[in-house]
Amino acid sequence: MLHKFPLPAKTLTIYKKVLFISILYAVCLGVLIFLSNRYKACYIRKRLLEMRTVLADGTLQSSIANYEETGNASYVTAFNQNFSIIEEKVLQNRISILDSVICIVFAVLVLLYMNPLIAVISIAAMAIPSLLPSLFTKVLGTAQETVMKSTTSYNETVADLLTGYEVIKTYHAEDEMFHKFSKTAKRLDSNKEHFSSLMASVYGLTTLSSVAVQFFIMGLAGFFAVKGYITIGSIVAVTQLTGQVISPAFELSAKISELKSARPVLDTLHTLSHPEIHEKK
Repeated sequence: MLHKFPLPAKTLTIYKKVLFISILYAVCLGVLIFLSNRYKACYIRKRLLEMRTVLADGTLQSSIANYEETGNASYVTAFNQNFSIIEEKVLQNRISILDSVICIVFAVLVLLYMNPLIAVISIAAMAIPSLLPSLFTKVLGTAQETVMKSTTSYNETVADLLTGYEVIKTYHAEDEMFHKFSKTAKRLDSNKEHFSSLMASVYGLTTLSSVAVQFFIMGLAGFFAVKGYITIGSIVAVTQLTGQVISPAFELSAKISELKSARPVLDTLHTLSHPEIHEKK
């Protein structure tokens, strides 16, 4: 036979507060995800159109001498591959970074309410996976710039093959042209593979540190429960909330690294879009 034990008024009040905060947190998180997905595509589409328009205007305003010095392939790369990089590594990452920051703020506020000590420790531990990718910023930027230069060289080779097709056939230079194409294609593939390997290293290192921090927080929460500082039930809530802090922090650090690695692409786009500035230098 089950016996009903009424909850003390104090416990019931705490329960209601925790329930209210949990519902509020879930609603806010749901609204954030909805708004992010709703406006992400619209923002990216408008921003890319604006940047393409500025680049086209800058190209037409450039002098003939500057255009010839820059090279047709550089413009082809800017109008095609560079915008793919900007969409993926810059615009999408900016929105993802904003999402991660808001998620972290919400989770930290709820965690501060439930257990300020663990909240402070979680914030301090969050810095570990967040700061590690900054060690790779310069290397990633250099690798991305190398990929961009290889892409330009590849486009130049393709342009030479297509525009000079009759000359190649007339002078029987097929083998030389094929050798040149193979060399530039392999160089581009090698540089892309190197960049992908660096990004994999960043993700692997940040994932390792993120998981280690989560296990550390879980163990700390268990220790506090044994000492009577928090209840057993609070361990589950604290662990979940800590995950909502550490996981976005991990994503945040990786996205920031990708964003910084695209800096050479943005610099090149700015140079081509504003020739009136750079021609004077």
